[in-house]
Amino acid sequence: MSKDAAPKNLNTLGIAVTSVVTIITTVVASYLFFALTNRSPDLKYEIAPISSFQNQNNSLSIVNIRIFNSGNKEVENINGLIEISSINKISETSISPSSKAIVFHSKDSLNSISFDAPLLNAGDQITFSLLVNSNITDEKIKVYLRGNGINGNESKISEFDDVFGVNRKLFIGTLGMLIITIGLILFIIYHQRKVIRYQLKLHMLQMKQVEVYKNKLKEFGVNLDDLKIKKNQETNLENSDKKIDESIKSR
Repeated sequence: MSKDAAPKNLNTLGIAVTSVVTIITTVVASYLFFALTNRSPDLKYEIAPISSFQNQNNSLSIVNIRIFNSGNKEVENINGLIEISSINKISETSISPSSKAIVFHSKDSLNSISFDAPLLNAGDQITFSLLVNSNITDEKIKVYLRGNGINGNESKISEFDDVFGVNRKLFIGTLGMLIITIGLILFIIYHQRKVIRYQLKLHMLQMKQVEVYKNKLKEFGVNLDDLKIKKNQETNLENSDKKIDESIKSR
């Protein structure tokens, strides 16, 4: 590879890396803008693992059901019904909203609870804790849930959409793109250091070559500094002649 070809290849690689970084940065910014501006509600419910207790006389089950909005936009006019199979009875009910600002109403019966809430903001949730007077399984629990323009769907515990309060897909996508961007930045730094080292090496080779030329000239009794002085003198004489010619022409 020639001395001229190496810098050209390095410059081509630098331009290519810069282009890739620009494209990825644009994609990341577009994705984040879309994710942050694309607001939609997501009404869900979750049935936690049931705890059952039994003795010689009777059996009890504790059922926890969480109603929540995992989207990034509020849900209005929520209506729901929690229903236990008819052979079971609900002994006690405890309802815990995630915020005191959440307004809701509920109505209990022997084997069901109906409820409504005018509004659930993003991240809001209501937890229902039920004490049932028998052993039950998930199959015996039915939850009906809907809001304005949206139906509630079941969310398994392994399918939680929130990571530190952020949507899981957005969190993973942002983290992945952040890792890629950091990797590219580190690669650019490494590449620039490599270019600088190459330029320093090239400069040192040029200096050594100049020293070799000086030594060769000294072998022939020629002083490079004297040549420079002579060259400067010739240049000064040429400039003087030009000025004299210009002065004569102007007269």
